[in-house]
Amino acid sequence: MPARTARRRLSVRPILGAPRRGQAVYIMTQAESERWVSAAAAAGDALVHVSAPCRRGATGHLHGADGLVVTTARAVAGRERLEVAQGERESAAQVLGYDAATDIGVVRLETPLGTPPVWSTAVAPLGFQVLSATRPGRAVRVRLGIVSQLGEAWHTPRGGRVERYVETDLAPEPGFSGGLAFDSESRVVGVSTAGLLRGVPLLLPQPTVERVVSAILQHGRVRRGYLGVGTQAVRLGDPAWPFGLLVSSVQPGSAAERAGLLIGDVLLEMAAAALSDASALQAALEDSEGQVLPLSLLRGGQKLSVEVTPGARS
Repeated sequence: MPARTARRRLSVRPILGAPRRGQAVYIMTQAESERWVSAAAAAGDALVHVSAPCRRGATGHLHGADGLVVTTARAVAGRERLEVAQGERESAAQVLGYDAATDIGVVRLETPLGTPPVWSTAVAPLGFQVLSATRPGRAVRVRLGIVSQLGEAWHTPRGGRVERYVETDLAPEPGFSGGLAFDSESRVVGVSTAGLLRGVPLLLPQPTVERVVSAILQHGRVRRGYLGVGTQAVRLGDPAWPFGLLVSSVQPGSAAERAGLLIGDVLLEMAAAALSDASALQAALEDSEGQVLPLSLLRGGQKLSVEVTPGARS
């Protein structure tokens, strides 16, 4: 029987010091360890620390070749300029805009720093191992974790559309939001955020990041439509319209009031999209500010069609 080749095994902990209760300890080969070391080096080239007066800074990453940095909305809100650092190198940066609904902010550097990362073209499956990298100060911090839960496209509590729900098992620490998650080939699989669902560690997928950044570059914000109604999902018992949204309130001066919507109306369809729940309404309003949209509803048992022009969502 051929002799077995011994493999050197390393114990790698997500953070320095003895593991805490519930903290994972990863066992890997030397080759596996070297791949994560390369991923950490890529993080060091791509990540920056974004600071702002009178508030805790955040992590950001280089985006494209024209000096753009993507960070958190909270780091840039209310600011026109701020400082960005990568190790001992620093640069002033101009704030271009932000979207609080997806916790994304965009700034442009005056002095080039580092190298933008390469995104993975694959979708991370459940149980996929990732290297979470942040820059809470001048130094990079890395930890290993896994993708612990997946879901379909969803809307944040503030109405932002995210193309895929991706949750990790990494407990958020200072600087977590705005960081990156890498695979073992040094490719990015998502942007870290803990500001969307009360500290839940999530990854924003590339389509979400690209769409929001593009909107900010064009308009300084995401032009998300606002109708101005309170609704409740109801079952109608009609094969053609099994569900709808019962209007429970209409905000004065809103797009809904201007369109003539009344309390007690049941919203059925907007721009050919069925309105079965609040998420469906949010999806129909995405990128709809200022557009004239057809809206079907029930009023007193009669089906009506009106036109509505959503306003700007604050």
